[in-house]
Amino acid sequence: HQVSPSNESSKSNYIQYQVFMDADTVINRNSGMIAVSINREIAIMNVENGDYYVTNEMGAAIWELLEKCQTIKSITKSIQDRFRLSEGDDPESDVREFLNEMLSENLIIKPEN
Repeated sequence: HQVSPSNESSKSNYIQYQVFMDADTVINRNSGMIAVSINREIAIMNVENGDYYVTNEMGAAIWELLEKCQTIKSITKSIQDRFRLSEGDDPESDVREFLNEMLSENLIIKPEN
């Protein structure tokens, strides 16, 4: 997983769920998070509950993109270009999985229009 809770209490309560998101769904960071870059990864702390999470390099790139509101389509295109993914890869699936994990942990939000 690209986002994983970094303490035992979170791991026992870690629940994944799927939220409906199409290519035009807009996503943004939850403002109540603190993030630090560490060797091409990002450590994110949820200040509401004290849990923290560590992403891989692709997750860090997505987190950086979410500094401003982004659609899933624009995130996927940026990731595909940045990591030079081939046609056989499925970056949209990876992006959606990562965003669902982040949504389930309240690290990102879907702003209301």
